[in-house]
Amino acid sequence: MYNQLNFQCENEACGNNFTVPRKMVRRGNTIIIEARCPRCNRHHRYQLPYEQRYQWIPAIKDLLLRCEFCGTSNIDNYNEYGSSSSISMSFSHEVIVKILINCKKCGRKSKKVYNKFLWDEIKSQEYTKSMLIKHKPQSSSLCPFCGAYFSPSSQVCPKCHSRVRCDNCGVMIKKKSAKFCNKCGNKLVSDTEKLFCENCGAPIVPGAQFCVECGNEIDN
Repeated sequence: MYNQLNFQCENEACGNNFTVPRKMVRRGNTIIIEARCPRCNRHHRYQLPYEQRYQWIPAIKDLLLRCEFCGTSNIDNYNEYGSSSSISMSFSHEVIVKILINCKKCGRKSKKVYNKFLWDEIKSQEYTKSMLIKHKPQSSSLCPFCGAYFSPSSQVCPKCHSRVRCDNCGVMIKKKSAKFCNKCGNKLVSDTEKLFCENCGAPIVPGAQFCVECGNEIDN
């Protein structure tokens, strides 16, 4: 099963939970996606089975129209060049479509090259334009273990209750069994030593009756 975690940055020092596709082309029964991390600028290359596209398209569709430099969604701010009858550029006899994004946030231009058949399929009734980008809150992050969203103040995931951030530096933790932070070396407090809100995952001050982040009542 595919989810957005399949397309997260592989640079552990970066910890970004998504990369932005720049090219999506077909080579036989394989779809090759070249992407860039907007945080550390690291380039990534993914090879996905064409036959399983209905499994991985939902996981990547919200990344296709993001700015490769800042990661901002530009679903209503892009220009598509060419059509099936006018596109002259091809890769191995493959018809492609060129997309230009002039980012509404950082102002930089992103040029993308996508397989036209796949692009049209993503924009079809099954994957409508309104579904391309799921606008999640800018302040949320993605749990590396279950894929649920959590707030920046959360140190554990509110869904799977796994520790997701270091108490000291706030870097995301990608290994459940980690005892020390890979960035600052801080000893990670175990879940039995510290209490967290069951609703939002924020740390709870001993004796508190309500969570200071979401207002959830604490069962003492």
